[in-house]
Amino acid sequence: KSTRSFENSFQIFPRNQKMFKLIILSLVMCYSFEGVATTYISKILALPSDSPNPDIPPGFVLIDVDLNQGAGGKYIYLAYKTTDSLCEALTGLDLEGGSSNDFSFQPGFDKIDQDLNQGAWGKYVYAYTTSNTARPPLKEVAVIVGDTRHTYPPDSSWIRINQDANEGAGGKFIYVIYKTSY
Repeated sequence: KSTRSFENSFQIFPRNQKMFKLIILSLVMCYSFEGVATTYISKILALPSDSPNPDIPPGFVLIDVDLNQGAGGKYIYLAYKTTDSLCEALTGLDLEGGSSNDFSFQPGFDKIDQDLNQGAWGKYVYAYTTSNTARPPLKEVAVIVGDTRHTYPPDSSWIRINQDANEGAGGKFIYVIYKTSY
């Protein structure tokens, strides 16, 4: 009868020990909180529209702030879907702006293929998400609007993405903010 500990069982795969530990840690992280009554963000969409009333896909919640506010162009809104499963949660959200729409972002992030400045003649701005289990899950997402770049979240529990969603378009300063589970 074997009495090897969990830690000693990693010796089975000495060459890939780090990778094996990461996989096990990810599984433990993912499933150890299942059943806890918590809601996470599982998907984020950017919704372009010709009117201030975008079509919202079933199961999504609209963040009712036009990302092109004060700049013209298309009405662009973010919408998100929630889940009770930590395994389906997004763990990262970021925005990137540039002078062309063909730029790459951090490895492991997926691009939301919608220019957030469409038709407003500003920089190309795209959102990116990840589900990397080494990061805390997203619990809330919102958008804040101000007249200066010194527009900040209502309190320190929110994280502001420093990329102005309206950069170069001449409209309001618009920032996406979010909360994580820890």
